[in-house]
Amino acid sequence: MPNTRGFSARLNYKKPLFICGWVVFCFYVFAVPAHAYLDPGTGSFIFQIMVGAVVGAVFVLKSYFNKIADRARSLFGLSPRSPDKNEADAANSPKEKDGQQ
Repeated sequence: MPNTRGFSARLNYKKPLFICGWVVFCFYVFAVPAHAYLDPGTGSFIFQIMVGAVVGAVFVLKSYFNKIADRARSLFGLSPRSPDKNEADAANSPKEKDGQQ
C-alpha cells in the first residue's frame, strides 16, 4: 500500500502540470501556419461567450448554494433563510384585482 501521508502525496499535483506543460510545448514546436484571418468581431464574440459563461456559472452556483444551504438549515432545525428586503416588499405589496388597484 503506498504511503499517502508522506512526501510523495504532496507531489501528486505536479504530474498534471507536467502533462499540461508538455502538451503546450508540443503545440508550439509542431505548430503550422494556419493562413487564417480573424476579424475584430471574432474577438468580441469570443469575449462575450466567456463573460456569458462566467455569469451563467455564478448564477447556477448561487442558486444551488441557496438550495443546499436551506436544506442544511432545515436539517439542523434552523429557520430557513429570510428573504431579502426587496423580496419581502414585493410579497407585501397590494395586489391588483381585475386590473384595478
